[in-house]
Amino acid sequence: PAPTIAHYLLGFSLTKPASEDLPDPSQRATCLHTILDLLRRDNRAFDAFDGYSSSMLVQRPRLAERCQHLVYHLCSDPVTSEVTMRYLRARENYFFTQMSTTPAIIVPDLRDNDSEDLGAAGLYNPVKVYAQMHARAWLWRSTALELHTLVLQDSRSRAKLIAEWLVGDASQQVGGDGAADSDVFSILPGKSAQGFLDSRMRLLALFDSLRQAYRDSSIALERQHQETEREYLADQANALAMDADDGAAVSYDQASPEYLSTGMLDVDINSCVVVNERGCAVYDLHALVALLGQAERLLEASGQLSASATRQSVHATIRRVVIRCFFANQERELFFAYASALRGWKEIAEIAVTSAWDKIEIGGRVGREQTAFQLLRGLAQVVAELDPVYNTGTASSNVRGWWVDAPTAEQELRHTDLLTALSSTLTLFTERLSSEWTRAGALTRASLTMNKPGVSGQSRQLPPAIDSKLPVEPLLEAWKLLVGAALTPAAQSSLQLRGNVYSAMLHFLSGVRKLAAAEAEDTPSMSSVGPQHHLSKNKLLSGALSILANSTLGDRLLESVSADAADASDAWKTVAFSLLDALTTLFTAEARPNRVVQFLARKNFLASFVGSILRREDQAIRSTLHPDPASLNPLYIYEAKMAFFLRLAQRQDGAEKLMENGILDVLADCGFLDLKPNAGSDGGAATNYADAFIPARAERYHQLLMPALNLLLALVTRIGRDNQTLWLKAARFVSQHFGALESILKEAAIPANPLSIALLTEAKAITSLVFYIARQRAVVEREATLAGSGYVGVGSLHLPMLALLPKFCTSSNWIKRLMTTNDVERAQAQISAASVAGSLSSDGNDGVKDPDLSSGSVKEIKQTLFGHQACELVDAIIQNTLAYAQAITEQPVGVSSVEAARSFRPAFAWSIEHSRESDYVPSLATLASFARRSVSQIERARRIRQEKLRLAKNSAEMTTADVRKVIAASPYVELSDDLNTTQMRALASVLLLQQAQRVARTTATLVSALEQALVLLWRHFSFFTSQSAADASDLYSAGPVSSRPQPSPMTAPSEQEREMLKSDASISLPPLLASLSELQFTNDEVPNAATHTSFIQMLVRRIKDLVLRDGSVI
Repeated sequence: PAPTIAHYLLGFSLTKPASEDLPDPSQRATCLHTILDLLRRDNRAFDAFDGYSSSMLVQRPRLAERCQHLVYHLCSDPVTSEVTMRYLRARENYFFTQMSTTPAIIVPDLRDNDSEDLGAAGLYNPVKVYAQMHARAWLWRSTALELHTLVLQDSRSRAKLIAEWLVGDASQQVGGDGAADSDVFSILPGKSAQGFLDSRMRLLALFDSLRQAYRDSSIALERQHQETEREYLADQANALAMDADDGAAVSYDQASPEYLSTGMLDVDINSCVVVNERGCAVYDLHALVALLGQAERLLEASGQLSASATRQSVHATIRRVVIRCFFANQERELFFAYASALRGWKEIAEIAVTSAWDKIEIGGRVGREQTAFQLLRGLAQVVAELDPVYNTGTASSNVRGWWVDAPTAEQELRHTDLLTALSSTLTLFTERLSSEWTRAGALTRASLTMNKPGVSGQSRQLPPAIDSKLPVEPLLEAWKLLVGAALTPAAQSSLQLRGNVYSAMLHFLSGVRKLAAAEAEDTPSMSSVGPQHHLSKNKLLSGALSILANSTLGDRLLESVSADAADASDAWKTVAFSLLDALTTLFTAEARPNRVVQFLARKNFLASFVGSILRREDQAIRSTLHPDPASLNPLYIYEAKMAFFLRLAQRQDGAEKLMENGILDVLADCGFLDLKPNAGSDGGAATNYADAFIPARAERYHQLLMPALNLLLALVTRIGRDNQTLWLKAARFVSQHFGALESILKEAAIPANPLSIALLTEAKAITSLVFYIARQRAVVEREATLAGSGYVGVGSLHLPMLALLPKFCTSSNWIKRLMTTNDVERAQAQISAASVAGSLSSDGNDGVKDPDLSSGSVKEIKQTLFGHQACELVDAIIQNTLAYAQAITEQPVGVSSVEAARSFRPAFAWSIEHSRESDYVPSLATLASFARRSVSQIERARRIRQEKLRLAKNSAEMTTADVRKVIAASPYVELSDDLNTTQMRALASVLLLQQAQRVARTTATLVSALEQALVLLWRHFSFFTSQSAADASDLYSAGPVSSRPQPSPMTAPSEQEREMLKSDASISLPPLLASLSELQFTNDEVPNAATHTSFIQMLVRRIKDLVLRDGSVI
């Protein structure tokens, strides 16, 4: 432990080595000062490559390596890190100086070298080559550590200096006393290229120089090997065969078992393998010679070497084995150094594109986009190469024997491991490019808006941001490289490599679609052709599709991804299903049946995916609902698979294939959907889940239930219609999981239970599903025949469904029960959503006093994004429940076809005064209260919409703070720093217009729900005030609730109660009818406004007729 004598010699304090600064050289010279002086001698201009340079990295590479290793050790050690890095940073800006003055070239390009003797000037001395590689590895790792530290310390100027140098053009001048990069990188090809696609970024130049040095050094080493064997084994009969014409050695297979055969000696040379000081496994040549000599002496002692030919053969074998082991050591150490240097490059590259990315200001957002693309394409070219090290091909005219034999199995394995390490960096590069495209989308919206006439603050025509995007052809080339990279032999032999390439493809497709969506926005033709069709016409998307559809790449890729989705390990199954989802979206642009659906059905993958949910995954998914699960991977796989199924279900052919393969039967039989945790079952540990990695049990169950409900809803809406089989299977799903579904509806309705976004989302999906199924005559009649047998199904959810209305549509008390359950919701609860339109469930100025809403906390919640999201979910629940009630009142069961047209089954109680209303059973009072609130909310929504439209056209009236609030409440909150004031105002105008459109949609929803409520109010009031209610009391117990006893409020009213109802209605309804009579809509607010207005006025007249005079119009 520190301090040691080494710390003292290097200048560290013996009392406070972790905090006390290093001494100044003028006060006390230390070993560290001497080492830094040695490294500092390299900080001057030099030729691109000079074999006789005085640079220590060239003349003394092993010393340079050890010095750089020591610096890295001091920078990474917890005790000395802070002191060392502070000293190096303050004294001479060490890291930037070392990076900018270290030669990028290790050895000259073999293709440009006309020397026959590769070792004449020591250019390809293997010891020097891999020492230089190790030295660079330590320097790059130290620099990566420094760059990350600078970002954490918010030292922007220093971090910016290093980051921008890394991504800068190698042909540009560094500045100051540093050498020109045109000298340092002058050997690299393409240095004079002007276009950004061909420019030589320094980070890529360093990468290329490593690959070039390893490639050429490997070739030179093999040639030296051949020449050595020719020299020492030519006179032996069993030596390598020689070509009589030019004397070149015949190729030999290093993968052959005979390559390192010891023949008669019969020794195990692997027993001599040791790990050297660098960690590389090599043959101990001293031990090897001793072992072979001992074996020779044993042979001689046994008399087996009496013949001269046999003795010569044994001697030749010893020479051959020693020579080949010597060169095997050289080759292993060379690759080990190369891998070490690449991992150092990987570290600095990943820091540059993650924590230091925002410090890069060259070219602004466009420059960062181009930088990300160059990095992506450069690394993708390497990962996609079939033979990433030995680039075979046409030999240079200056280099004899340019090509080499095919790599051995050991070399292929090592290269695969190396590519696997680099593939994660490729994913980061692609993710960064995708994020830049997301930013481009926001800037495009701002630019397009600023170019529109009538936008406040417009001073001049600005080019849209889309003009600065990358050309399509290079992007398509990069996409093709990514596809090819997933299909190389290396990728097919490494699941991790293949999975990382899948991830890169996912990010690429995601970014392309975001950019295409930004281009499509505000396009005049978009409204006429539809957004999906417009996206299909995007050149980039259509080009990516063409690459897969017009070649064998598409089927090969689908084969690989589908196989991994079926059989890969847990994490990569999730990635594979996500990529299948993205590819399905891509192929959706085709007019013909989806290629992914056809492929999966033809190869039987779809049946395997569906069946495995029960056969192999059910028990594993159940385990994720344990209080302390061992792993959540089965949950994530299930989510990814169901998301893919949901994507398939959005098309007719995909939905039909899912049905054919039994998806509804599988979902109905899934046992894990019945394991719903009870409210508060997490106990005292529930509060700790907020800070834990594992989500609460309720949240995990929500992640299991919602994909199943969403998929079921997609199927019934896509292929339901007259498909009786589908409806019966959907009803079976409800019956099989009745307990869980009923529990969710009851928890949402019980005032004592807390409400969450997850619970409201589940209730919304359940109410929607029950509404769809309850409309089907075949389902209702089947359940009627099973009544009294203990069967529970859709009809048994009747009361829990209707019990939601009194709790949500008559007041906003439910907001008091609302609580956040995760970090995302807590963040949304802090973001203001001021001026967002009111909802069906929101408080309004309806003349009904609601003392519970005077609480400031309730109003604050409603004014946040979190509260608005909850209100939208409650709106949907109300609308679904009203639609269900309307369907139930009209659903004839057990009557003849003639009577069916006149049958009416009430769903609401007869009381119209709140004092007589039940807390759990909705009544006419519920409908009247909801209608009053709806009228108030429609008027409020109108005012909000007009204000948003006014501000959108006159954004200059808004303060900068208000503009930032509008942007902060949008999905582009992280982009505000990239926008100037004019662009921010333009983007705010776009967002205000979008909010105005959202308010208009809310208004349309309000009008639709109001119409349903008025129809229900009219028909129920007419029924209850007529003699039909007394004559048809059996309808109260028929149909979907026949298996449950009815509550007393749902009994038929007596004659006295009917008179009381008429009296109460004559008092409470006229003010409502008067406000309804004044409603007038425009087409800007509600589509087909005249139709809606006419329908509401007709209903008002009908209700007035019932209230003001006796009789019935039913």
